Amino acid sequence: MSFLTPDTLLGFFAKAGFKTHRSPTGCWYEAGPRFLLGVPTHQSLDVDPSEAREIFRASGALGLRYVTSRADRGRTSWQMSASGADYSMESFSGNTRSKIRRGLKNHEIRRVSGEELKRVGEQSFLDTVERQGRADRYGIERWHRLLDAADQTPGIEIWSTWNEGTLTAYLLIMVFEDSCELYEARSRNDALRLYPNNALIYTVTEDILVHRRLAEVTFGIEGLEELDTLDQFKLAMGFVQKPIRQHVIFHPALRTALSLKPVRGVVEALAHRPSSSSFWRRARSLVDFAGFGT
Repeated sequence: MSFLTPDTLLGFFAKAGFKTHRSPTGCWYEAGPRFLLGVPTHQSLDVDPSEAREIFRASGALGLRYVTSRADRGRTSWQMSASGADYSMESFSGNTRSKIRRGLKNHEIRRVSGEELKRVGEQSFLDTVERQGRADRYGIERWHRLLDAADQTPGIEIWSTWNEGTLTAYLLIMVFEDSCELYEARSRNDALRLYPNNALIYTVTEDILVHRRLAEVTFGIEGLEELDTLDQFKLAMGFVQKPIRQHVIFHPALRTALSLKPVRGVVEALAHRPSSSSFWRRARSLVDFAGFGT
């Protein structure tokens, strides 16, 4: 079994077309426009002001976001996590167990390559980003590069569900020596009634925890946009909200502007408009993680 390291993970993101940066503290990739995320997210970082200034200078980033172990930075957040070699659907609700069993009955589950997924998985990708309101942030070209990078990176796996010869869902995972992150899950709208996601998440999580005996499976950290339905699905599948702290450091020029309460008030107002774009909702979350008052 191959495992990712922080450096090989950084190489994966670079091959996928993301901007990346290596600092003395850790690895970073551009998860949002000119905003770097510290990875892997199950490991905490401690970034001092001088290192942050050097990262801004070298990368051109406007902000850093990362998990920290320091109680005086950022704010309380969470990471969806499942753990334990006793992971089993028997502890789930009857409704969830029924959906998993129906999903397993309706599907063949197997690993696929990124090259195969490019040929048969486009509808799953397009349907999901549209369903989640993220179509403006994820394009086919970036998706293709991600799958090419997956094929070139040991420790990246792609699992899939098939019904009568049609791929109905897929899951891209990152396998570390001490943890596994479920990075990208996508499924077809016309197959949701067959419960492919329930079958796939359960099968992969059981494989990682029970058979491979890794310590933890995560869905990454709390996002910048609320997706309550998706979070409820994860909780039903045996994941819990493990407490962490997220911290954001803004570029000094941006921090100076945001230190003004009227500026933060404009961000808050734009984020809560009914017609607000995801940009302003995400910006509001970043301000919150940076520790500014309202």
